[in-house]
Amino acid sequence: MILTGLARLGADADLRYTNSGDPIATMSLAFNYGQKGHDGKRTSQWIEASLWGKRAEALSKYLKKGASIDIIIADPHIETWQKKDQSTGFKLVGKVLELEFSGGSRDTVDNPSGGKSKPAEDSYRRPAAPSGVFDDIDDEIPF
Repeated sequence: MILTGLARLGADADLRYTNSGDPIATMSLAFNYGQKGHDGKRTSQWIEASLWGKRAEALSKYLKKGASIDIIIADPHIETWQKKDQSTGFKLVGKVLELEFSGGSRDTVDNPSGGKSKPAEDSYRRPAAPSGVFDDIDDEIPF
Protein backbone atom coordinates (compact mmCIF):
# COMPACT_ATOMS: atom_id res chain seq x y z
CA MET A 1 0.00 0.00 0.00
CA ILE A 2 1.16 3.53 -0.80
CA LEU A 3 0.14 6.80 0.86
CA THR A 4 0.67 10.01 -1.07
CA GLY A 5 -0.25 13.61 -0.38
CA LEU A 6 0.67 17.05 0.83
CA ALA A 7 1.82 17.15 4.45
CA ARG A 8 3.28 19.64 6.90
CA LEU A 9 6.08 18.77 9.32
CA GLY A 10 5.00 18.96 12.95
CA ALA A 11 8.60 19.13 14.21
CA ASP A 12 12.14 19.27 12.84
CA ALA A 13 13.32 15.94 11.40
CA ASP A 14 15.31 13.84 13.86
CA LEU A 15 18.50 12.42 12.28
CA ARG A 16 19.91 9.33 14.00
CA TYR A 17 22.13 6.41 13.05
CA THR A 18 21.51 2.68 13.42
CA ASN A 19 24.08 0.45 15.15
CA SER A 20 25.46 -0.42 11.71
CA GLY A 21 25.89 3.30 10.88
CA ASP A 22 22.93 3.73 8.52
CA PRO A 23 21.39 7.23 8.73
CA ILE A 24 17.67 7.54 9.41
CA ALA A 25 15.61 10.74 9.64
CA THR A 26 12.27 10.47 11.44
CA MET A 27 9.53 12.98 10.64
CA SER A 28 6.18 13.74 12.22
CA LEU A 29 3.78 14.63 9.39
CA ALA A 30 0.28 16.12 9.48
CA PHE A 31 -2.08 15.35 6.59
CA ASN A 32 -5.24 17.49 6.53
CA TYR A 33 -8.42 15.85 5.29
CA GLY A 34 -12.16 16.32 5.19
CA GLN A 35 -14.16 19.50 5.54
CA LYS A 36 -13.47 22.30 7.95
CA GLY A 37 -15.20 21.97 11.30
CA HIS A 38 -17.18 24.61 13.17
CA ASP A 39 -13.90 26.01 14.47
CA GLY A 40 -12.69 26.61 10.89
CA LYS A 41 -9.97 23.95 11.09
CA ARG A 42 -9.58 20.67 9.25
CA THR A 43 -8.92 17.37 10.95
CA SER A 44 -5.31 16.17 10.70
CA GLN A 45 -4.03 12.61 10.47
CA TRP A 46 -0.53 12.30 11.90
CA ILE A 47 1.99 9.81 10.55
CA GLU A 48 5.54 9.13 11.65
CA ALA A 49 7.65 8.61 8.52
CA SER A 50 11.27 7.55 8.21
CA LEU A 51 13.74 8.52 5.49
CA TRP A 52 16.83 6.31 5.14
CA GLY A 53 20.34 6.54 3.72
CA LYS A 54 22.22 9.44 2.19
CA ARG A 55 18.96 11.26 1.44
CA ALA A 56 18.24 11.31 5.17
CA GLU A 57 21.60 12.95 5.87
CA ALA A 58 21.31 15.40 2.99
CA LEU A 59 17.71 16.50 3.57
CA SER A 60 17.34 16.38 7.36
CA LYS A 61 18.73 19.91 7.81
CA TYR A 62 15.99 21.25 5.50
CA LEU A 63 13.10 19.26 7.01
CA LYS A 64 12.04 21.87 9.55
CA LYS A 65 8.84 22.33 11.51
CA GLY A 66 6.11 23.88 9.38
CA ALA A 67 7.66 22.91 6.03
CA SER A 68 5.15 21.73 3.43
CA ILE A 69 6.13 18.65 1.40
CA ASP A 70 4.60 16.40 -1.23
CA ILE A 71 5.39 12.90 -0.06
CA ILE A 72 4.97 9.26 -1.02
CA ILE A 73 5.02 6.81 1.89
CA ALA A 74 5.27 3.02 1.51
CA ASP A 75 3.80 0.44 3.86
CA PRO A 76 1.76 2.69 6.15
CA HIS A 77 0.76 0.64 9.19
CA ILE A 78 -0.23 1.02 12.83
CA GLU A 79 2.32 0.31 15.55
CA THR A 80 1.41 -0.15 19.20
CA TRP A 81 3.39 0.33 22.39
CA GLN A 82 2.78 0.25 26.10
CA LYS A 83 2.63 3.68 27.73
CA LYS A 84 3.96 4.47 31.22
CA ASP A 85 0.41 4.32 32.59
CA GLN A 86 0.16 0.74 31.21
CA SER A 87 -2.36 1.74 28.50
CA THR A 88 -1.73 0.95 24.84
CA GLY A 89 -0.57 3.69 22.48
CA PHE A 90 -1.11 3.68 18.72
CA LYS A 91 0.69 5.48 15.91
CA LEU A 92 0.61 5.37 12.11
CA VAL A 93 4.08 4.86 10.61
CA GLY A 94 5.65 4.35 7.17
CA LYS A 95 8.80 4.63 5.07
CA VAL A 96 9.40 7.60 2.75
CA LEU A 97 9.81 6.64 -0.91
CA GLU A 98 9.86 10.14 -2.41
CA LEU A 99 9.48 13.70 -1.19
CA GLU A 100 9.45 17.12 -2.74
CA PHE A 101 9.36 20.50 -1.05
CA SER A 102 6.22 22.37 -2.01
CA GLY A 103 6.42 25.88 -0.69
CA GLY A 104 7.89 27.21 2.45
CA SER A 105 7.22 27.68 6.09
CA ARG A 106 6.82 30.98 7.83
CA ASP A 107 10.05 30.34 9.74
CA THR A 108 13.33 31.74 8.53
CA VAL A 109 15.94 29.44 7.04
CA ASP A 110 19.63 29.24 7.83
CA ASN A 111 21.84 31.18 5.48
CA PRO A 112 25.26 29.65 4.59
CA SER A 113 26.91 33.00 5.32
CA GLY A 114 25.86 32.91 8.93
CA GLY A 115 22.69 34.84 9.80
CA LYS A 116 19.08 34.24 8.96
CA SER A 117 17.54 34.93 5.59
CA LYS A 118 14.07 36.11 4.71
CA PRO A 119 11.19 33.66 5.24
CA ALA A 120 11.58 30.36 3.40
CA GLU A 121 8.41 30.87 1.35
CA ASP A 122 9.97 33.94 -0.28
CA SER A 123 12.88 31.87 -1.60
CA TYR A 124 10.45 29.86 -3.74
CA ARG A 125 8.89 32.82 -5.56
CA ARG A 126 9.83 33.53 -9.15
CA PRO A 127 11.14 36.99 -9.96
CA ALA A 128 8.77 39.34 -11.74
CA ALA A 129 9.22 39.82 -15.48
CA PRO A 130 11.25 42.90 -16.36
CA SER A 131 9.16 45.89 -17.36
CA GLY A 132 8.58 46.32 -21.06
CA VAL A 133 8.87 42.61 -21.91
CA PHE A 134 5.18 42.20 -22.74
CA ASP A 135 4.50 45.71 -24.09
CA ASP A 136 4.32 44.58 -27.73
CA ILE A 137 1.66 41.91 -27.09
CA ASP A 138 -1.76 42.80 -28.49
CA ASP A 139 -4.49 42.98 -25.81
CA GLU A 140 -7.11 41.54 -28.14
CA ILE A 141 -7.76 37.83 -27.87
CA PRO A 142 -8.02 36.30 -31.37
CA PHE A 143 -10.77 33.80 -30.53
